[in-house]
Amino acid sequence: MSGREEPLVESRALSPASPPAADFERWLATYILGEHRRMQEVRRRIVQLAPTDLRVAITGPPGTGKRLTADALHAGSRRAGTPLVIGALAGLPEQLQWSLVFGHKKGSFTGATHDRRGLFSEARDGNLLLEDINLTGPMLQQSLLEVLQTGHYRPIGFEHDEWTKARVFATSNEPLPILVSEGRFRADLYYRMKGAMIELPALRAHLSDLPIYVRHILGSDGKPLSDGAMNALHEHSWPGNVRELESVLGEASVLSEGMVVEADDIARALAASLPAERAVRMIPKNASTAPPERQAIPPPAITEGAWKAIERLIVEYDPAFARGRRRVDRRRIVEGIAWRFVTGCAWRSLGRKYGPWSTLHSIAQSWRQSGLLALLERELRQRSRLSS
Repeated sequence: MSGREEPLVESRALSPASPPAADFERWLATYILGEHRRMQEVRRRIVQLAPTDLRVAITGPPGTGKRLTADALHAGSRRAGTPLVIGALAGLPEQLQWSLVFGHKKGSFTGATHDRRGLFSEARDGNLLLEDINLTGPMLQQSLLEVLQTGHYRPIGFEHDEWTKARVFATSNEPLPILVSEGRFRADLYYRMKGAMIELPALRAHLSDLPIYVRHILGSDGKPLSDGAMNALHEHSWPGNVRELESVLGEASVLSEGMVVEADDIARALAASLPAERAVRMIPKNASTAPPERQAIPPPAITEGAWKAIERLIVEYDPAFARGRRRVDRRRIVEGIAWRFVTGCAWRSLGRKYGPWSTLHSIAQSWRQSGLLALLERELRQRSRLSS
């Protein structure tokens, strides 16, 4: 044995379907789908950035296609002849993240039983994708800033620096400006990446593209959807985005007993896709979390000043929600979500006072993933206006 271990990374060569440079824009329209202006802007940014050597930060909620976007950037780059090296940072302790990215020498720390090449060494002069950069710790963020500024780094246990010319793509499923404001991401590293960013919209922000995605996912041999089934898809808020859509369509096609997928098939598939309730908290510090039947707390009333600020946030982060509902309905839904988190009650116990509980639950999940829920919580706490 050589005593040397390869890093836990993925190296992806170009697909045979990847285009010659002259046809890149036409190929991209078949790879990154969608005719909504937000998706057209995504493709425009890819066409602009792919042939450059700029580092690119790709942000968007889970399931919006961040790795697909990195693949497209790689396919259109001058380094497309080499594999795209991909490193997934989620779920690793910070020391292992650092070792994965930069490498280490055998015996340099407890558990280092082999030499390990890092991602930068693996990428050489090619393209490197760092997934979930929002989940990195301060030590790794500092080292990433240094290598992006200087082009050199030192693996753990080495006595000399290594140099790299790798081009870095990085993904985040949380808005980086919010992480910076919360002190979870270095501002200087953010500004180092900010010049070339691609923001992927949540599916609910471009629901007009649903028919395109349905045709692509089901294929020419798949069961067609009835008008009622398509309406059911448009009414869902899609917290899991295109990834959830793929799952729901696959399950609905199997559940359907006829030749056409009906609204009931979509409803059953959507119910099965609802995630277990997570500890999403939007609770004022002095609020009780006892069951609602034990509290004499009337429904919350959000003051007019706070509501205006909340509406501005909703228009910015969820324009489809803002356009698709009357003002009174938007306010009732926000109050229902706030009431759920103030009291800790079960979603089902909300009844229909604020709308269908499954709709409120789905909207709350999507807002949590986009960062909007945290902003709403902050707005309410700062104004101290979840009044009783």
